[in-house]
Amino acid sequence: MASYFNIDGILAQIFPRRLPSERELLTCIDPIRLEGLALRRRGITSLDRLVAAASYREAGIRQMVHVFKYSRMREYSHDLVACLLPCFRLLSHTPPPVLCPVPLHWMRLMFRGFNQAADLAAIIAKEKEWQVQALLRRIRSSPAQVGLSTIFRRQNVHGIFRCIGKSSPYVLLIDDVATTGATLDACARVLKDAGVKRVEGLVVALG
Repeated sequence: MASYFNIDGILAQIFPRRLPSERELLTCIDPIRLEGLALRRRGITSLDRLVAAASYREAGIRQMVHVFKYSRMREYSHDLVACLLPCFRLLSHTPPPVLCPVPLHWMRLMFRGFNQAADLAAIIAKEKEWQVQALLRRIRSSPAQVGLSTIFRRQNVHGIFRCIGKSSPYVLLIDDVATTGATLDACARVLKDAGVKRVEGLVVALG
């Protein structure tokens, strides 16, 4: 008898589909802004500012992100963008940013079926009337960042992005989670090498 793994069933066991209530989710929101010395202490050298809706330690936020990304429940992208609304006032606004979702490698995109950062960026763009551009490409696959130390996370993303779009003065990188910020910083480095003057990051949760 052939045996197989029901990956969706396994993920459903690890990441339950029950979402936090609206009240539970809203109580998690506590916007975080890091810039200057606070970023440099984390080893982030190219990103100018990082804004998050909440800490990844908040159970409600963490659960929502897990269900959205790993259980492939894309309809909850709107809930996550709602969490980001209080963060917009902490960003630069002159000139208006071009939104750039952090790209997935094509192999991971095929496996997952969607890029969670692109979903978030599309909704934000509609909400704020900002432009979205796929300015970056992930040119090689790399192991997942989960479980890696800070040093290995930085080594893991070194040289894996390439700028493929026309540079803009101000780019806002979009992703769901920043743990050490290594991925966002690698993206920012490539964008600045291509002529972007200012690069900020906006994420739902900060590790």
